[in-house]
Amino acid sequence: PSRRSELERMKDDNFREVEGMKALQSFRAMQQIATSAYSKRSEISVQAEAHFSQIVCGGCGRAEQHSSCSFQKCSGCKTVRYCSRLCQDNHWKAGHKADCLARRDA
Repeated sequence: PSRRSELERMKDDNFREVEGMKALQSFRAMQQIATSAYSKRSEISVQAEAHFSQIVCGGCGRAEQHSSCSFQKCSGCKTVRYCSRLCQDNHWKAGHKADCLARRDA
């Protein structure tokens, strides 16, 4: 082979090697980003689960404190909870009656 073709082959080999290294670096960078995103998503999921598992009064929106007595469920639909009879009455009059009857009949 001529000297020129040998140099061109070496240049092509070096180019492929450099491109391969760039691709590997890009892959590793994407892998780190994905791993970081997954761990952050897991942290967010735990925080969201803790937030959404908290029981809230359907009337006033007050969160149930673990040290106090538990909120009472609506006796009709059994999905909404109330901190007091007053909140239950107010929520019923504000429109829970229709939702409750629909849930109960479903």
